[in-house]
Amino acid sequence: MFVLGYKNIHFDDFEIDQYGIWSQICINCHKKNFISHKIDDYPGSDVICGVKGCANEAEFYIDFIEKNVTYHKGTLTLSREDFISEYYNNDKLF
Repeated sequence: MFVLGYKNIHFDDFEIDQYGIWSQICINCHKKNFISHKIDDYPGSDVICGVKGCANEAEFYIDFIEKNVTYHKGTLTLSREDFISEYYNNDKLF
């Protein structure tokens, strides 16, 4: 399982694309983790929070600041390049 760490919060649903690294988060996880920046518009209905173990409906998008991101596969911490290569099965990202 691939997990993205951000400020000691683990996300198991996230995107890495030409716009950056982002996910979605519910109001409970947002308040619980004191995330005070990089929160964007409502993602729409039927979008689930990207925080690992949470199944609440998301209320915001969150954009990650790259320097605060860690990349994990199972119990291993990977470099950004290795993570992306394995996550996308060596396909070109963009």
